[in-house]
Amino acid sequence: MSGNIVNLKGEVAIQSRQPNVDVVDLCLDMLEMARSGELQGVCGGLQLADASVGVIIVGADSLTLLGAVERAKSEMLQHWGSKG
Repeated sequence: MSGNIVNLKGEVAIQSRQPNVDVVDLCLDMLEMARSGELQGVCGGLQLADASVGVIIVGADSLTLLGAVERAKSEMLQHWGSKG
C-alpha cells in the first residue's frame, strides 16, 4: 500500500536511504534538550524512506502541544502552497 502514497503535488514519496543532515541535526538537538530536562513532550509526523508514515506522541501532552501540531500543519500547507 505504501507504494500508492504521493505528496500533495502528486509526486512519489521519497525513496532515498541517504541520511538527511537536517533531520539528523534536529534529532541530536532534541536529544540534548531531552537529556537536560528541557524537552518534556513530543508529537509529530514521520516519513520513512520506504514512503511509509507514522506519528509519535511521547511524554507530556497538552492542548498547547496540540496547538503546536496545528501550527506545523498550517506552516506545511503554506509551504506547499508557495511551491505551486
